[in-house]
Amino acid sequence: MRISKISPLNQKLLWTCIVLLHLLVVSCTTADVKESVEHTADGSEMLMSYLESGGDYINSKQAPAIMTAPELHSMLDRNILIIDLREHDQYASGHIEGAVNVAPGDLVDYFRKTIDASAFERIVFTCSRGQLSAYVTGMMRQLGYDNTFSVRYGLNAWSLDAARSGWDLVVGNGLADRLESTGYAKNPSTSLPNVITSKKTGYDIASERADSLLKLPPTAFLLSIEDLMAGKQEYYLVNYWTEEQYNQHGHLPGAVQYTPKQSLGRQTALLSLPTDKPVLVYCNNGHHSAHVAAYLRLIGYQAYSLIYGANSFMIDVLRKKETNPHASWGENQKNDYPLVSSEQLKSSTNTPSVEIKSAAGGC
Repeated sequence: MRISKISPLNQKLLWTCIVLLHLLVVSCTTADVKESVEHTADGSEMLMSYLESGGDYINSKQAPAIMTAPELHSMLDRNILIIDLREHDQYASGHIEGAVNVAPGDLVDYFRKTIDASAFERIVFTCSRGQLSAYVTGMMRQLGYDNTFSVRYGLNAWSLDAARSGWDLVVGNGLADRLESTGYAKNPSTSLPNVITSKKTGYDIASERADSLLKLPPTAFLLSIEDLMAGKQEYYLVNYWTEEQYNQHGHLPGAVQYTPKQSLGRQTALLSLPTDKPVLVYCNNGHHSAHVAAYLRLIGYQAYSLIYGANSFMIDVLRKKETNPHASWGENQKNDYPLVSSEQLKSSTNTPSVEIKSAAGGC
């Protein structure tokens, strides 16, 4: 039936229905758009509030959660879990007895579904040279796993064979004659990076981001001194030392000083970091800066850690001026503890088993 043949009253009713239907469709579409926007909102404030209320790890006395190889060796008969983060073939060729092999990208699920993390006195991450395990520890600490640690200098500090093909070859003094004593001012404060997320709580945002970031290769957060000096990209360079070290040791040209365990809070100097260019953090040996890179990447910065830290370009200065005995690589860092291969374990009838606990959360 055509509208022209409907009575005037019915025509009016019909047009009213059409208008109401149109308004209903527009209303539903608007609601869908609003819901979509809400599901991809900026979660930076929720994320930061979660991290700050959870102890603000990176600015706390607990950071960086690093132990030495002798400390780990002394704890082997205690209730600890050692997680080897290396590629499986590296793990199979030689690892600390009792260690399990878990890829960084699988860790969030492993902690949620496979182990009860809180049941262990310590969970210790190991890797070849300590850089990856420090980054992973920094990330897992942000999720509330406060019994996680990394090993300083990694398995290079555990095995002499590993040291000879690892840290022994990467230390140097290539920039010792280019160090500066001039100080550089921090940037004016800006805002936090945008963290676009569909999650509704700070912990869920942190967990989602940690899972995604840990699935990336180490090259996503590590930069070498050679790549830095090649100048292919401009970095905001963060010297993560005390002001005294910054002035007395000398620092990389253009580096801005940030005090460890103090400067990276919203009430201090965090907001002076740029959000429009990459941030490169360096410390003595890359362990503390890897923790920092994990934190900064988690909250949205394009952050990197200088692999091997100042050991890679001014080791003799560290050996001469640095009072921390663990700051520089040397004979005092080396040990000769045993590693076992997968083949050795297969042939052994007394292979120790690793107890897998029930699942538990991390915060």
